[in-house]
Parts: sequence; C-alpha cells; structure tokens
Amino acid sequence: MANQRDGGKVILGVESDPLDAVGFEEDEAKAWLNYDELACKVNEYASPPVSFELEAFPYRGRHFIEILVHEFDDIPILCRKDAGQEGKGRPFLRRGACYVRALHKPETSEIPSEVEMRALLELAIDKGVEKFVRRAQRAGLFPTMQPSPMPADIEELFKDQAEDLQ
Repeated sequence: MANQRDGGKVILGVESDPLDAVGFEEDEAKAWLNYDELACKVNEYASPPVSFELEAFPYRGRHFIEILVHEFDDIPILCRKDAGQEGKGRPFLRRGACYVRALHKPETSEIPSEVEMRALLELAIDKGVEKFVRRAQRAGLFPTMQPSPMPADIEELFKDQAEDLQ
C-alpha cells in the first residue's frame, strides 16, 4: 500500500473467507498497538521504511485495529529480505521485489503488469519533480509561488466581482 498514491488502510480483525468481522479481545488488540514493535517488524522487510499510523476502534463489542499506511516519501518501497518457509517452495516475500496493490483485485502482489508499473513510476516521478522544484526555489533559481492574499472584507470583494459581471 505504501507504493500506491495516498497509501491505504489495513483493518485487523476481519476474516477474509468468508468476510467476517471477528475482532480481538481488548488485551489482544493492545498487543497490536505497540507502534515501535510493529514498525520494527514491518521495516525489517522494507527499504526504505514504511510509514504508518495505528488506531484501535470498537465494533459490536470487539476491538479492531486500523493501520493507515502512508505512500512512500521519495522512492518506492522494496522488499529487504525473503520471508516464507525455507525449503518449501517460493517465499511469500522476495528480496528485491516491489509490491503493489493490484488494480484488478484487492490484494498485494509483486508488480503484476505494465499498468501497475507505470502508475508506480508516475508517482515516483511526480515526487521527484516536486522535490526538485522545492530545492530550486530554496536555491533561488525561480521564485516561490505565493498564494493570493485574502481580502480583509470578503463581502466587499464579492460585491466588486458581482458588479463586474453586470
């Protein structure tokens, strides 16, 4: 999710097949809310590190965890190391792979097609251009765009604009 525009959300406590909101007991939910511990575990497999927020919420007397995953800051997130069962086939995380949310179904996978790859490249290019513009402005290569000042009396501005339309 960090490799897509605007990131995404993960809700813990929901069974996927069939879809069922089972939730956690309060003590189980608290174990998930240790941000430092979860960040350490997640980022053991991510380079650069994934940025996210944690929040617990109740639903039907059970506790659920929402993980709000932020999109990458500068460059796409890659997998740092393999994860999976050794000697039992292909790992479910592969070192050096780039994972995205597939467009055709709600799952995370290695980049499945040129469409997802182009979307990721566009996002990375946009971020690179924005970073370059900020640097160039700080260096004085071109002026910073300033927002138009708000008039002291917005009603007066409205009246002036209404008169111009007549």
